[in-house]
Amino acid sequence: MLTSDLDEAAQAALLDNLLRLERIAEPFLPGTPLVRGDALPVIVFSRRGDFVRLTGKRSFAGLMQPSLQTNRLLIGPIRGDLTETAQHEYVHFLLRNRDGASLPLWFDEGLASLLGKATLNADSARFEVLPSRLSALLSRDAATANPRRSLNRTLSLALLDELPSNQIEAFYDWSWLIADYLYFGVLEGAPVAGSTLEIYLADRSLSLPAHLGVSERALLRELERHLQRSKARSVAVGPAPAVERRFRCLEDSERDLALAEAIATQNPSRARELLAPHLSKVSEAEVSGAEVSENAETNASQQTADLFVAQARIERLEEQRAESESYVERALAAAPGHAGALIMSADLSAGNCIFDPQDDCPERWLKAAGLYRQALRQDPRRYDAVLGLGLSYLYRGQPGDAANYLKVAYQRAPWAPVVNYFIGESYRLTGDTRARRYLTNARNWAVADIWRVLAEESLRRLDEAAAGP
Repeated sequence: MLTSDLDEAAQAALLDNLLRLERIAEPFLPGTPLVRGDALPVIVFSRRGDFVRLTGKRSFAGLMQPSLQTNRLLIGPIRGDLTETAQHEYVHFLLRNRDGASLPLWFDEGLASLLGKATLNADSARFEVLPSRLSALLSRDAATANPRRSLNRTLSLALLDELPSNQIEAFYDWSWLIADYLYFGVLEGAPVAGSTLEIYLADRSLSLPAHLGVSERALLRELERHLQRSKARSVAVGPAPAVERRFRCLEDSERDLALAEAIATQNPSRARELLAPHLSKVSEAEVSGAEVSENAETNASQQTADLFVAQARIERLEEQRAESESYVERALAAAPGHAGALIMSADLSAGNCIFDPQDDCPERWLKAAGLYRQALRQDPRRYDAVLGLGLSYLYRGQPGDAANYLKVAYQRAPWAPVVNYFIGESYRLTGDTRARRYLTNARNWAVADIWRVLAEESLRRLDEAAAGP
């Protein structure tokens, strides 16, 4: 599902390109594919300034937003072109639809860069010669100072926000070079299935140089030789499958709601500004009491509830609990049984019990569980309610029961760091050896620092348990 200010021809061309990319990417992806859920929302900005203004992100041209219910790609142009950004972010999405792989950040970004820079034609994909500028990574001039240290930093990095802005481009270049070397130097191309690289990504008990059986200095020499021998390569692909396309101009309220939901986490103040005029209109309509048809009233009630729930989320993100509860109440008054409002009410009921448990938290989790179940009766596809039920069991001391729900949530959103953390934690508490893989994914894919910190703490406890008394 694509939302954009591009013209219809440009939107169709972008969709065709992503469908071709999916075909060429499959042999490059480790692990096994999982069944897809609902369509992936993609928001594409034709102007770089719009992307920056709405997301507040100046160092990136695109964002993959991995979460349970509203996974999105936000894409803006880079150097005037949307294609590379779209392909790069879509590879992140494809990687998060795989089971059996634990992806370090350098691999996630490296493969996205490798496939993102491919030129896709009707029946082939072309990988160009690696640019000579990458040789700067391996030199000992004043800029790089120590290639070995830079390589180690790249291989150990868990979160891009840990890097100074002047080192981000070098991280992407290192990741791209390493990925190109592994696929075209070590493997001599795809598929990755059954290869030593896939085995490494499923375990990662060793460092990458140790896995390759070389020292760090030897790996640097191998990367330098690979760069010197780089050549263009073409891979045959079939034509993109035919997809029915329907274009519709969004109402202003639909457009602004979609944008507000997409940027709420990164830029809540701007999300609030987008919703404000539409909330004002709702208030005016409530005062006027204008009569409408039954169908129109039902649609309007759902749209009004959607607006209230979006605003409730913003208030909660900004720790305005009372205001958030007020908007949830208004949503349920407008559309009784609205699944999103019920889930938000349950989330508010649980409150901060995950991070700051109080004596009344078991009762609060029990109340939240009832609301999550009610939401699922309204909409069985609300996997965020499934996650909530899992948490209600986990934090009432029943990790085994929690895992049963969390596994369902994982099948829907294997890329979501929150889901990986909680299923990993439930497995850790029951002594299941699968815990490390999920907790490692949670650490590597964390969007918010809190989930990375929690995952690292659980991994530390696993290490302590493995070491024994």
